[in-house]
Amino acid sequence: MPSIKSTAYILSFVTVLFFTFSCQKVKDGIDDAGDGYLGEITIQVDDSLGICYQAGISTINFKSCMTDILDGSATGNVTIGANVNLSAISSLTYPYMGCQLVDTARGQYQLSNQVTVDRLHHFLVRDILSTLDGNTNMFLIALSDTSQFLCSGGGNIELTSFPGYGKQVTGKFNNVEARYVTQSGIDSITHIYNRAYRDGIQYDIDFLNDQQRVDQLLVSLFPKVTFTGIFSSRRLLVNKILEKLYE
Repeated sequence: MPSIKSTAYILSFVTVLFFTFSCQKVKDGIDDAGDGYLGEITIQVDDSLGICYQAGISTINFKSCMTDILDGSATGNVTIGANVNLSAISSLTYPYMGCQLVDTARGQYQLSNQVTVDRLHHFLVRDILSTLDGNTNMFLIALSDTSQFLCSGGGNIELTSFPGYGKQVTGKFNNVEARYVTQSGIDSITHIYNRAYRDGIQYDIDFLNDQQRVDQLLVSLFPKVTFTGIFSSRRLLVNKILEKLYE
């Protein structure tokens, strides 16, 4: 029959072994964080004309998603989705999704028009997320340095819950209209803009003052697609993610 001392040793060993495996399981769960921990995003893409870079893809998924109120804002909040563990990244890598809402109340938030000549002049997609102030509703999907989907004013983001820190924020993307913005299109806009306002070319000045012609140019350079989908997102320190945009 084992002594009291040996029995205590065995129990101690089993306890340590139990906690070692338990902690490793928790660690693995965080390291591989996905829809069970940080949330996920599923978006259907309506590109019936087949004119975009992602035309052959009907669904875009992000397996990691975080939301929080922005520093310096009372209610303005931002959601970031990606395919890497956002709780343990050294930098934010493509592709990723970002959206901002002006409030945390349940309801539908109409998106603001982000695609204008002035905004696209020397445009960098990371500048949008790094300058968020909680005062506009916006949506983007950054595919790379040279291609992204940027909301163009149609549709809305519906917030269905915004609980306390550490819990799951949920919502929907309702027929969100976005333009497919490419570097070649940005270069074309920048060329016209510079010729008008830097070089004083009268033709381009007249062109940019003709809103109908500008709208036609934007349509031809940046075609529209529509997104519909759902998201669940863990409420964690998103501001830390935004700080990594320039790292």
